[in-house]
Amino acid sequence: RLSIRDYQKQFSKEPETILFKQGQLWEMSVKLRPPIGRHNEVGYKLEDYALAKGIHSYGKISNATLLEDKPSYRTQWFQKVYENTVNEAHQSLLLALTFGYKGEISGSEWRVLRNSGLAHLMAISGLHIGFVFAIGWWLGKGVRLVFSQKSQRWLPIILGCLFAVFYAWLAGFSLPTIRALIACFIVSILLIYRLRWPKHQLLLWCLFLCLLLNPFSSLSLSFWLSFSAVCVVFLSLHFYQIFVYAKDQPLFRKWQQVIFIQFALFILLAPIQGIFFSGVSYLSPFINLLSVPWVSFFTVPLSLASVIMEQFSNDIAKIGWEWASLSISSVWWLAKHAEQSWVVLPNHINMLLYAVIFILSLKLLLPIRFFIQPIILLFIGSLFIKPEREWQVDFL
Repeated sequence: RLSIRDYQKQFSKEPETILFKQGQLWEMSVKLRPPIGRHNEVGYKLEDYALAKGIHSYGKISNATLLEDKPSYRTQWFQKVYENTVNEAHQSLLLALTFGYKGEISGSEWRVLRNSGLAHLMAISGLHIGFVFAIGWWLGKGVRLVFSQKSQRWLPIILGCLFAVFYAWLAGFSLPTIRALIACFIVSILLIYRLRWPKHQLLLWCLFLCLLLNPFSSLSLSFWLSFSAVCVVFLSLHFYQIFVYAKDQPLFRKWQQVIFIQFALFILLAPIQGIFFSGVSYLSPFINLLSVPWVSFFTVPLSLASVIMEQFSNDIAKIGWEWASLSISSVWWLAKHAEQSWVVLPNHINMLLYAVIFILSLKLLLPIRFFIQPIILLFIGSLFIKPEREWQVDFL
């Protein structure tokens, strides 16, 4: 047994810091209290966050004794990666992209990521899990083409799922990764049994299973952002097929579709961003068009390859981390230059955006072509209506 003071001297770089590691067994004397946050209309909701994360209480440690010092395999792996990336300029972002660890990201870095619209890109999310699933899929397809055996029929799907599970395990099976894994598994089952579901049915099953596993995840910000983003992608694909689809230009059509979806995400997610962040970055669609493919095709594969090489060759892993950090530098340069593009959205603008989205949704469900123009003119006119008061202060 080690006392808390002995543990500080033996394992911590600084005497006043205690590093708790996954897999250790501690005996502690704690004073607990329920999570109670400020009940303001806007801002951070501590109680919602705790409920979504399954946190039942907060507290202070008055005394602690280390009973068993056997860190988990993931912790040992993380420690090795941390030491090898400590001299990299973007270590904080590399750790977020590989292990989902955001503790090294400073407040100024978070502000740059938020103001440039890239906060979703520098953390393990459904986008990254889906891309890693695709890497496993294409790798399995390549192996199947080389060996051409019937027993390897489902190898692309199996490898895709294994790659996705491995990446989610690195991230500690956080809520966003679990949601993405559910989607990957459902799609895999549909492919194996050769079933064709409409997109909305696939989305509803993912939503149902996510809420079945954790009903209170609906209180988290990432839940609404992720499912709203998928809804917008499906909606924009529908409108693209109706209004923009070009049959004779397949290569141009792909790029045109990507651009169309990106701007649809910017416009239709603006009200949700206005609620949670009180504003949007008007340069975010342009930055995402460049940054998302760059990070997906270069930074994430380089980071994952470096993580795996940590188990085989320390020197090769360090070279991989240098290249991964260098690939982030160009994205970070863009983000820094777009930091001033943040615009605060007033409430009446938010309500107008909601109205536009509502009208677009009605267009899908009802034949409202006869009165769609008067409605649009009505809401465009509301742009020129000033709010009742210039500003307001509430004291609680």
